[in-house]
Amino acid sequence: MRPKTSRNHRGLHRGLVMLMAGCTILGLVATGGCPQPPIPEPPPGRQVLVFEEVASPEDLSSVTLNSTDQNPAVGDVVVGTRGGGLLRRVNGVSTNPDGSTSVKTAPITIAEAVQDGDFTFTDGPSTAKQLATAKTFQVLNFSADLDRTLYDRGGLTIHTDGDFNFDVTLDLDIEVRSARIRYFKSAIEGTADLQLDGDVDALAGLVAETGDIALWSGSKYLYGYIGVFPFGVPVVIEAKAELVAGGVVEAVGHGTLQSGVSADSFVRVGAEYRRESGWSGLSDQGLSFDYDAPVWCLEGELGARVYVRPTIELMLYKVAGPYFDIEPYLEYTAAAYACGGGGQSPTGAYDWELVGGAAAHAKVKVDILDLYMIESPTITVFDVRRTLAEGHGDGSLDSDGDGVPDNQDGCPNDPNKTSPGNCGCGQPETPGCGAPNCDAPAGQQCPIDYEAEMAMAIIEHGPGPCENTGSEPGPSLEYYDVAMPATVAPGQQVTFRIDWNRCSDCNPNAVIYTSLIGDWAPADPLYVSSAYFTSCGETARDTVTFTAPSGLGRYRIRWMLCMAFEPMEQFCGNDYEGTAWDVGVCPYVEVSFSVCE
Repeated sequence: MRPKTSRNHRGLHRGLVMLMAGCTILGLVATGGCPQPPIPEPPPGRQVLVFEEVASPEDLSSVTLNSTDQNPAVGDVVVGTRGGGLLRRVNGVSTNPDGSTSVKTAPITIAEAVQDGDFTFTDGPSTAKQLATAKTFQVLNFSADLDRTLYDRGGLTIHTDGDFNFDVTLDLDIEVRSARIRYFKSAIEGTADLQLDGDVDALAGLVAETGDIALWSGSKYLYGYIGVFPFGVPVVIEAKAELVAGGVVEAVGHGTLQSGVSADSFVRVGAEYRRESGWSGLSDQGLSFDYDAPVWCLEGELGARVYVRPTIELMLYKVAGPYFDIEPYLEYTAAAYACGGGGQSPTGAYDWELVGGAAAHAKVKVDILDLYMIESPTITVFDVRRTLAEGHGDGSLDSDGDGVPDNQDGCPNDPNKTSPGNCGCGQPETPGCGAPNCDAPAGQQCPIDYEAEMAMAIIEHGPGPCENTGSEPGPSLEYYDVAMPATVAPGQQVTFRIDWNRCSDCNPNAVIYTSLIGDWAPADPLYVSSAYFTSCGETARDTVTFTAPSGLGRYRIRWMLCMAFEPMEQFCGNDYEGTAWDVGVCPYVEVSFSVCE
C-alpha cells in the first residue's frame, strides 16, 4: 500500500538536551528560573509515513514494512494504524533479502510528530462538519453479575450479590502548537446502575482483605486524526476496561450481617491540562442511594466494606495514557451484643451505621504526549460518603417481661432465668447438665448427645488431598465415638476424646496427622500430632486436653485427620482445597459447646 506522507521544513535545534539537564539540576525549571527550551524542529524533508497494513509488533524497536514504493529515511515518523497502532521515529533503515524493509525505531511524542494540530475523533464515516466537532465516543458498556463468594477462609465468609451496569462515553481533546501540547483533556462520563448486596459471617476475631477479584474485562479500538488532512497523523487508541470487586472485614467477636445498597448515578471523571496552569480535575456526579435494611446478629464489634470498581485505561499507540476509576461501596460498622433487623427488635445494647459511597480518581501518563509536560498526580475527582441508616440502643428493652432489662439479663428471652446457670438459657437447672455443680456424681462429665445437645457434624471424607488414597474407592476413615462436656466454665481444662479407625481398603503407607482447632483461635491449633502410621482396619483413640475460652458463649472445635505431608493448622470452611503440602479441609468431626458461669 502506498504510504500517506506529509513534509515539514524546519531546522533542527541542537543543544536541547544539555539545556534541559542543566535546568533540572539547578532546580530552576519549576520556578521559572530557566528560559523555555527551544522547540525541537524536524529535520528538513522529514516525512510522516502512514502504513495501514503495519500492525504494532511486540518489540517496537523494529518494524518490518512488506511493501512500499517510498522508503523511509532516518528522522521520518512511522505511523501504524492496525491493532494498537504505533507512532515511532526512524533511527535506521535496511533492506531484507525478501525485499521487505526493516526499520529501527525509537519513541516519539504526539507533539513532536504533529508540531501543530487539533485532535478530534468519531465512530465510522461522518460528514466534514461532524468530524470537525465530534469529541465524544461511546466506548464500552460494563455489565456484570455480582454473585460471588469473595472470601471463605479461617471462619470468615464474605459474599456479594446484585448487578452492575455502566454505559461509558469518552471525551478526549488535544491541541498542539509549535510542538508543545497547549491543551489536553481526557474524561469519561456515563450512567451507572448498581445493586450491591453484602453478606458477612465472621465466626472469630480477625481482620481479612480479599484484594481485587476480577469480574469482567474488555477492550475497544478507537481511531481519529490530529492535524489538517492529509498532512496530519492518524491517532489509534485502545480503551481497556476492567471490573473488580472486593471486601475488607474487621471482626472482634462473632457476628453476621446482611445488607445492601442501590445507586442510580451520572458521573464524569477526568483530568485537564493547560500549559499556563497545569493539571486540574474534571468532576460531575449525581449519586442517588437507596438501601436494604441490615439484618445483623453480633457479639462484639464488626466493620465491613464491600465494593466494585470499574477502571478504564487508554493506550495511545500502545503507550499508557489516561486512567480512570470509580469505586461505589457499601460500608457497615457496629458494636453490639444483640440481634436486629428483618422485623426483629434488638434485644441488647447496640450501635450501628450503614454507609453508601463512591470515590473516583484520574491520572494521565504523558510519555506519548509531550516531552515537556509533567505527569499528572493521581487526582481524587470526588469522594462521596452518605450515612443511609443507623441505629442506637442502650439495651433497656425487657424482651421476656421478667422485670430485668436485656442489658442486665443473662437470658433476655427466657422469663424463668436471668443467667445461663449450668444448663443454659431455655433449660431448667436439672441434674446431669454436664457441669461439676449439677447433681451428677462428682467428677462425671456427660458425653455428647450428637443427635441433639451438641449439633454434631461428621464428614467421613472431605475435599482436597485428604480423600481416599487406597486402590479401591471408598472412605479411608471412620469415626464412631466422641466425648466431651457440653457445658464448661470459662478457662476450664476440657478433655476431648475421639475413637476412630482406618478402613480396610486404606493405603497402609499414608502419613497421618491429627489436629484439634478451635474457632476462637483459628490459626493457633489446640493440638497437632506428630506424623504416624496405623494399619488398615486398626482402631485408635485420641485424647486431648485444651483450655476453654474465657468469654461466655457458644464455640466450635474441629478434630481433623489428614493424610498428607503436613497437618491442617487452620479452622476453615468446607470448600478450602489445598495440596499435600498445604492441605485443605481434611476429614473432620465438628463439635459445639457452651461456656457458662
